[in-house]
Amino acid sequence: MAPPDCGSLRADGPLGLASKLQDMLTREQASHRETQHELKIERAAHDDTAERLVEMQQKLEATLQELSNLERFVKGCSACSSVPSNTPPEREPLLKEEAYLQSRLRFVQEELTSSASTAVTRPSSASIGRKGKAAAASPGDDALRA
Repeated sequence: MAPPDCGSLRADGPLGLASKLQDMLTREQASHRETQHELKIERAAHDDTAERLVEMQQKLEATLQELSNLERFVKGCSACSSVPSNTPPEREPLLKEEAYLQSRLRFVQEELTSSASTAVTRPSSASIGRKGKAAAASPGDDALRA
């Protein structure tokens, strides 16, 4: 490797090279700070997106649970919506409403028993050892409360 040109060293002198190196270092540090700042912004955006994704997933799970509940309810209602053919026309709406209400009552009772059984089997926050923190609600809990 050839030694550096001595003429350029003499012209700039050791202070000139140190000054150039200091300028390069300052630019690199500024570039590094800017990159770090941009990285923080990207991380914050990623975290925000991840939080929104989790929220949307929980809402989707709750909606799917509600749809499942409605589907079971509709299936239960369709079986009891038939009215005898010899029923007078003025009593037909009342009989349909009665059948609907009975079906709805059965549905709600089933939901209450199933939610009560899942609450019994679900461990409490105290048994896990989390003091002072509420147990995390599952996504389907909101659908059951509604």
